[in-house]
Amino acid sequence: MGRLNEKEFGVALDKRIVPSLTGEAWWDCEGGYRVEGKGKDRYLVSAYELGFESRWRTVNLLEERSLVPDFVAAYRRGLERSKPGSLDLGEFERPILDFAGKYGVGINGTLRWAGGPDETVSAYVGVMGVVEPVVGLIEALLSGEEDAIRAALESCPTTEALDFALGESPVPLEEVGLEHSGGLREQALARVGYIVARSFHELCFPFAIPQTGARRLDQLDTGWGFSSLGGAIFWHLYQVLSAQSRVTRCEFCGNLILSAQKNTRFCNGSCRNKHDYHSGNRAKRQRRKRNAS
Repeated sequence: MGRLNEKEFGVALDKRIVPSLTGEAWWDCEGGYRVEGKGKDRYLVSAYELGFESRWRTVNLLEERSLVPDFVAAYRRGLERSKPGSLDLGEFERPILDFAGKYGVGINGTLRWAGGPDETVSAYVGVMGVVEPVVGLIEALLSGEEDAIRAALESCPTTEALDFALGESPVPLEEVGLEHSGGLREQALARVGYIVARSFHELCFPFAIPQTGARRLDQLDTGWGFSSLGGAIFWHLYQVLSAQSRVTRCEFCGNLILSAQKNTRFCNGSCRNKHDYHSGNRAKRQRRKRNAS
């Protein structure tokens, strides 16, 4: 499907539904990263220590519109490189290193910019294994195709998988209202809403920081920040879900309409005409015209 792309995130981020700290910086080693260790304990480390400032740069992850698409693409590349039906951690190393070279490391630790023994490849794959199917379910919901939604829901992780990735105690699905008698789309919305919102709550934090020289309450910058790559990723996903009520889509093809006016309904004249034809409105007008004559 691939509908949850850079453009989709860009439109959501432009809505500024979830405020972020101005200038939120994340350190990325320009010298790249490497993998050390053995077996399942192999981990990522930076090519240079943080003290070598000339070898580091800062990126604002909350403005990186390709952060989640690139993270998902790295996971899918690892799956493609693995043997059918298997998950070979070694095949994920190259895709993860390519991702880290662009965005840095620190998947679930606090400000773990230089990596280290806790920054394992398996930890990345664990978070990827939650994010990728959640993105797939969001894409299916955006497509509106029943079969796609059903397949994506079946592939979407349970709360137990989410808790494992977050290092939390398992919470049964029925306890959070995800196993109910609602329709397919309602169940899909409940699943994706819970996973994204809970992860956002666990991995992100609120802040209220005064501006330089502030003297009044209206000079406090408030919003939500993060201290790990995982937090930044779920910040983006929460932003996408929160912005949907303010995103304009073509009523015929479902594509985003950039810079839409208040009453804009279609991408262009072609989609307007196709919607008119497929909805039967054109035929109704022609019948009324013939009857009137």
